[in-house]
Amino acid sequence: MPTTPHPFPPAPAAPADRRSRRGGRTPRTRAPYARAATVQVALLTLLTALTLELVRASGPLLDRAFSAGVVSAAVTALVTYALPGLVAAALVVVARRGSRSEPGPTGRAPDVLLGSVTPIGVGVLAVVRVAVQALDGGARVVAGLVGVAAAIAVLVLACAAVLRRPASGGGTGGLLAATGVTIGVGLQVALQSALGTWDAVWRRDVVGWGVTVVLVGAAVALALLAATAARQVEPDPAAPDAAGRPARLWALGPFLSLAAMALGNHAFATSQAAQADLTVLWLLLGIAAAAVVALVPRAADALLRRAWVPALLLPVAVGGVFWGAQPLRVVSLLVALASAPVVLATALRSPRPTGDAVAVDAARATSRPDADHGSAPAPPVGRTALTASVTGLAVILPLLAYQLDYDVPLGFPNALVMVAAAAALGVAGGVHRSPEAAERLPASSRDVVGPVAALVVLVWAVPGLVAPDATPRAAERAPGTSLRLLSWNLHYGVSGDPAVELEEVARVIEASEADVVALQEVSRGWVMGGGAEMATWLSERLGMPYVFAPAADRQFGNAILSRYALDDVVAQRLPYGDGPQWRSAVSATVELDDGSPVRLTSVHLQHRDSNTPTRLEQLDVLLRASAAAGPRAVDVPAVVAGDYNAEPGWPEIARMQDAGFESAVDVAGDPGALTFPSRAPDRRIDWVFTRGLEPADVEVLDVPFSDHLPILATLRAAR
Repeated sequence: MPTTPHPFPPAPAAPADRRSRRGGRTPRTRAPYARAATVQVALLTLLTALTLELVRASGPLLDRAFSAGVVSAAVTALVTYALPGLVAAALVVVARRGSRSEPGPTGRAPDVLLGSVTPIGVGVLAVVRVAVQALDGGARVVAGLVGVAAAIAVLVLACAAVLRRPASGGGTGGLLAATGVTIGVGLQVALQSALGTWDAVWRRDVVGWGVTVVLVGAAVALALLAATAARQVEPDPAAPDAAGRPARLWALGPFLSLAAMALGNHAFATSQAAQADLTVLWLLLGIAAAAVVALVPRAADALLRRAWVPALLLPVAVGGVFWGAQPLRVVSLLVALASAPVVLATALRSPRPTGDAVAVDAARATSRPDADHGSAPAPPVGRTALTASVTGLAVILPLLAYQLDYDVPLGFPNALVMVAAAAALGVAGGVHRSPEAAERLPASSRDVVGPVAALVVLVWAVPGLVAPDATPRAAERAPGTSLRLLSWNLHYGVSGDPAVELEEVARVIEASEADVVALQEVSRGWVMGGGAEMATWLSERLGMPYVFAPAADRQFGNAILSRYALDDVVAQRLPYGDGPQWRSAVSATVELDDGSPVRLTSVHLQHRDSNTPTRLEQLDVLLRASAAAGPRAVDVPAVVAGDYNAEPGWPEIARMQDAGFESAVDVAGDPGALTFPSRAPDRRIDWVFTRGLEPADVEVLDVPFSDHLPILATLRAAR
């Protein structure tokens, strides 16, 4: 059967000189292609950074659905992350109707994806992203969830546009896309670090709005530049369309999921290492990131032909991150960080078809209405929608399953979900057949890799280099013979709005003039908490050192902040019992001015009403651990404060009273005070129990920045 001739016959073979080896074009003819590639990579970088920020922001926004139940939260999350398909389809339809552009210098109209779809999508994303930061309440929830759907849709379409770029030596679109996405993850980590892990989307100060204006403005400008640059070059008629044929665009999903959870999460990395190790950690992470950015484009053929190696290493390394002991966790994080971008590049690359396959694709291109001006065809709407929806679901499913395990146990370690995501990414890249031709970026694009790699080292390493200097220093002893204590369940930083209002939390603590602060549900990188590293942020903002005990995982637990030195620190894991979460307590000792010690404990017990037997078992373990500290332990004044998830008159309260403790609220406050939920409290489940101390001036503060109200108490040494 005769085949349709290729509409763009190849140029005559160039002499086998250095120029031809770099893509077969002269420097003058290569320049538009290099400019277009650079703009596209820069656009992907910013879109990836915006997408990761909105994925993290969706955690606190979905928290409102969690208050209605696990099923409601799961359905809301799945619908939200399936929505990118609808958004992408709508963008393609709108662009098709308005894509009758005049031919550019090449005699062809610009690629529909770059010339119309991407600029429109970026414009929509910019408006929604600004709205999320400006709005409150339900309007913010809607804008935020629509925003994350739009971000994923636009990122998928932008990647598809890069895959359709002109072939300059053998299908480099996948490398360009992977490079842009990888640098975007690094940019987001740098921004997260510079902002102290409190993302700009939650801030309304000059810094927050400044970051937003720069990111959004730059993304819009680059989208317009990409559309202009697209008029200077010819789209590749044999490149895959928006559905990722043969490239596997859905691989962006597990890659972004891993990045949001761990690989691109500054707070997660910080929680894996002791403060003293952070300098080395961030320097090593910076070097690893730079090596990936520098080596993949320059040695793509060698790396991608052995893609099965990083594809196998990635899930093993992710398992080491979650289950390994120090220093294996940090080493595993480095290996995962180095492997994931290589695997993504192999998944996105598209071997250039030959012979009849080229002819068939050319026939399809010329038979579509878009061919009126010679433009590349608009992508099929149905396949585009499917690709964007699958990508969105691949982002949220691992994160959702991981989080739901803490309310509805999966029956296996939830870290396996993230290992499975890494394995899925590995399959997408590791089994992709190698291209016949060496796959390299154009020389002009490779020339910028060195400076980019140096920049990656800088933005990743600086946080670690400055972190030790930011550690607050405490006084040795508390002056006088009294302590002012604040106990507060922070609900992983999410207020009822919902929002992440760390500055407001800090101001409440600051205004209370508390000497020591017992905190529960402290997030250190949880996506449900917006990815904030609350322990470090509050410690540095208030100038109060902290100690921390992980509970459900290393990113969630209890903390004590103190103006005075904390000694004899013990992190106590409590019995799991009936579940569904592991709980913990953290204890430390401070000394009063006369040298007398006070033992402080921040505790969080199992939360279901039916969990009384488990809570009693947890209290027994905690009290036995205190007694085991020595025969005089019962003589040391002690405070056990926190979220007991038990109301007045319940057996848990009697158990503490039997151990010699008394409730500070009942002794020196309002016995009718309620602490939960914060906006319309109907019960008291938060307690400050003391032994050997005299409570005074105890009050429950009416502040809305968590789902619990804090208890403030002055505690004096017993006479």
